[in-house]
Amino acid sequence: MLRNAGHTKDLYLYQLDFSSLSYTEQKWQQAIHDTSQKERLLETSTPQQQKFPIKLSTSLLPRAAIAVCGLGFIDAGYSGDWSRIGVISEETEALLKAAAFVVVPLCIFLIVYLSREPEIEA
Repeated sequence: MLRNAGHTKDLYLYQLDFSSLSYTEQKWQQAIHDTSQKERLLETSTPQQQKFPIKLSTSLLPRAAIAVCGLGFIDAGYSGDWSRIGVISEETEALLKAAAFVVVPLCIFLIVYLSREPEIEA
């Protein structure tokens, strides 16, 4: 049971009275009290930067998006699936085949360019 120790309704100002509770109820009340104390400590403590064990390059996502774009041109132009099911016309498929000769080398250039480390001048 909870008794109000003051006139405020904050949980941390309540005192626990375990005398009229069974053993199981006492354990639950104590667990709730302990959890609320831990939450208060976490809220008042200074936030720490979480360390992520996997180090990813900042240019990984843009490089992946560029690769998907280039692969999309190849798939749409050369697979024949998209024109067969009616998503694109055969004329558009022929245009995508021609555009793939420009887009795919451009995508490869951008992926290589983004993967370079910046040079540090001393």
